Amino acid sequence: GVKEFLCRQHGVKNLFLMDTDEFIANDLFAVISSSLINLTNLSVLNLDSNFTPRVSIKFLKYFSIKILKDVNQWLSFIQLHKHIETIEVGWIHRDFDAEVIRELINLSNIKNMTFGGRFIANKKIYDAIKDDFKNLRTLKLRVSNYDEIKHLKFIFPLDQAQYEAKCLYFDENNDREPFND
Repeated sequence: GVKEFLCRQHGVKNLFLMDTDEFIANDLFAVISSSLINLTNLSVLNLDSNFTPRVSIKFLKYFSIKILKDVNQWLSFIQLHKHIETIEVGWIHRDFDAEVIRELINLSNIKNMTFGGRFIANKKIYDAIKDDFKNLRTLKLRVSNYDEIKHLKFIFPLDQAQYEAKCLYFDENNDREPFND
C-alpha cells in the first residue's frame, strides 16, 4: 500500500496527503520520516487522534493541515520540527487557546503563518501577535463568515520598533459573527 510505496520514494520533496479517509497515524509517519529523507513540504488533511510524532522529518520547512482538531498535538508536531518556517491551517476552531500562537512565534524559525476560520478565531490570532510578532514576516488570515470571505495579509518589518499593528477590521470591536454557530 501507501507505506510500501513511500519506502521507495527517497527523492520526494513535496507530499500532499489529502484523502478524506486517511489520517496521518504513527506508523505512516514513521515511514515518512525515515524514508522521505529530502521531504521539505508536507500537507495533510488531518492527524489521527492518537498521533504522537517521536521522530522528526529532518528538513521539513513547510507544514500545512486542512482541518485542525487538536491544537496541542499540532503545536508539539511543529515544536519537534526545528526547520519549519511556514505553517498553514485551513480551518481553526474559535475555541482554541491563543497562547498556542504565542508559543509558535517564540520558535525562532517560524516566518510565515496562514490561518482560515471564523472572525473570532482570526481576531484571537491577530491579537496574540500584533504587539510582539518576533521573527514572523507574514501573517495571512482568511476570515470566513456567512456572507463574506475576507483575506487579510500582514507583512512585518525586521525592526519591531518601526511597526504598529493596525487593522480596522479587527480593531473596531465589531463582532461580525453570530453566536449560534
